[in-house]
Amino acid sequence: MIRLKHNAPAHLRNPGTSSYLKRREGELRSQRGVTLIELIVTVAIVAVITLALGFQFQSWKARYDVERTIRDVYTALTDARTRALQLSRAHFFDISPDGRHCRVTDDNSNGVAIVPNGDGIFQMQTAWAAVQASNPLNWGAPVATTDATLNLRSRRIDLPLNPGGASAAARAAGLLSGRNVVPGGGSSFVLGFDKRGIIRDMRATWAVPITNIELATAFPTAQGGGLTICIFTDYDNNAVSDSDPDYDCINIIDTKISLGKLTTQNTVAGGDCVATNCISK
Repeated sequence: MIRLKHNAPAHLRNPGTSSYLKRREGELRSQRGVTLIELIVTVAIVAVITLALGFQFQSWKARYDVERTIRDVYTALTDARTRALQLSRAHFFDISPDGRHCRVTDDNSNGVAIVPNGDGIFQMQTAWAAVQASNPLNWGAPVATTDATLNLRSRRIDLPLNPGGASAAARAAGLLSGRNVVPGGGSSFVLGFDKRGIIRDMRATWAVPITNIELATAFPTAQGGGLTICIFTDYDNNAVSDSDPDYDCINIIDTKISLGKLTTQNTVAGGDCVATNCISK
């Protein structure tokens, strides 16, 4: 057995020492902290990514809210038509004068009592003035002398509003608009669905039995042969949608309801809400 002198180099006295030190040095190097510059760069990168994702989320959320709202209105219309066919009695759909509410009504009263087939006349359960002023939303209690509001298909339009818009067109953003119905203008948008599912324009004749409205005049050709419901989204009045949703309007003819997309924003006061501006998809 060979013995080394005490004053021999450490790596000769203990051959494992050198490799141990190298391993230890590597471990310490791998465990060192980050420098201030590295930390600042990392925080800056995270901030930029977070900001970019925030803008993307806001844009997606605005687009989604408009699409969800117009789809809800579309569902309310199709449900009203389906119920009219199934129950063999008229149903009605109307938009409030302020453009912030829509309602589906079942024609189950003749103005005196509840009757199986109604009378074809739209007798609203609660006047819009009371509904618009209610918070939380209150459609009123059903009574025998009026038609019944279907609460599950009647709703408030919860989109951002723009009361300080640069024009009447910009102020219509985020509201339900219809041809000749400017939100805030005092007019109502009323459709009727007869027991055959035929859709009638009842804006000017909702106090007349639905069966008395001739199909030939139900949808004037001057309006593109039908009616249209729109949600404009140009809040800054630059003729460009702020959210660019895939769907933001509905075209309605006597036998068909179609989702669509507006081609032009707010071309006239209150918005150009006509079939020629709403391309069905």
